[in-house]
Amino acid sequence: MLHDKNEFVKKVQAAIYSGCGMNPLVGSGASAASGIIMGLEFSDYLAYVVQQTVKSKNAWNLRKNDWPASPTSEEYGHVRQWALETFQHFYDNKKEQVFHVEYDGNKIKRIQPASNFSLSDHVNCPDPPANIRSSDFVPFDPSQHHVNATLRRGKRRTDRYEPLWLRPEQSPTSTDWIVEIGLRSLADWRATLRFLSRVKKEPNGRVILSRPNRSVVDRFNTYITADRQPNLAHKMLAALARPLRMRTVLTTNFDTLIEEAFLQSGHFLKKFFVSLRGRLPDPFLVRAQPSVIKLHGELLETRADY
Repeated sequence: MLHDKNEFVKKVQAAIYSGCGMNPLVGSGASAASGIIMGLEFSDYLAYVVQQTVKSKNAWNLRKNDWPASPTSEEYGHVRQWALETFQHFYDNKKEQVFHVEYDGNKIKRIQPASNFSLSDHVNCPDPPANIRSSDFVPFDPSQHHVNATLRRGKRRTDRYEPLWLRPEQSPTSTDWIVEIGLRSLADWRATLRFLSRVKKEPNGRVILSRPNRSVVDRFNTYITADRQPNLAHKMLAALARPLRMRTVLTTNFDTLIEEAFLQSGHFLKKFFVSLRGRLPDPFLVRAQPSVIKLHGELLETRADY
């Protein structure tokens, strides 16, 4: 481990002088300064959209409308309160005591089945939404994860947050069921995007779940990256490309800010996408020219770890 930044620089210099090059991996943090939402704001925004699409009156229609504008700070506070109260409605029912929920203020610190739980309670014990977890949230016991994973084997990652079966009082077309699936999806942003791609508002105003509509996810990526400009991190990466012998840049980001920064500095990057339906790019083609590999696909065909 390098404790001195000068030691790190010397290591890089030695590698470059020996003929090596660098292939940086760029994550979402690089684009934060450009105004692309991430972290808690990202979780809050997705929770806001879920709330807007499942509400009983005037539900937002993502299939006909664009993604809603970012809410105000006050509205973000309301959506966190909605998520907490809805979670309590489903899982902290004092009458039934199926789950034990431990709080840290208005955040959830731990949730686990009560001592008298059944197998269905054990498996259906949910992960709380990301925007109402405490900073020291304690995940389930590993043995619970093992049972859960065994029963859910074969399900795609984004479906693993859904209940495995209905409660006796529920119907698969009921509003409560759809709200519960939406709430549970907030534990993971990929599951949230899949849930929102399934929400459909019928002509009579009723909200149902249907087959995923990929354009909903594609338009989300376009929405959060619109009108953004390369920041200092992107520009420094482009400026260091030649001295550090960068031939390939790897990124999990959907935006085009890396490519734009390189183009502004006079360097063109050939883009390769790891798409939903495609294979990994050919290594010989990648090494043949300066390139950027978009590990989660492009804006209009997002991989997003589905």
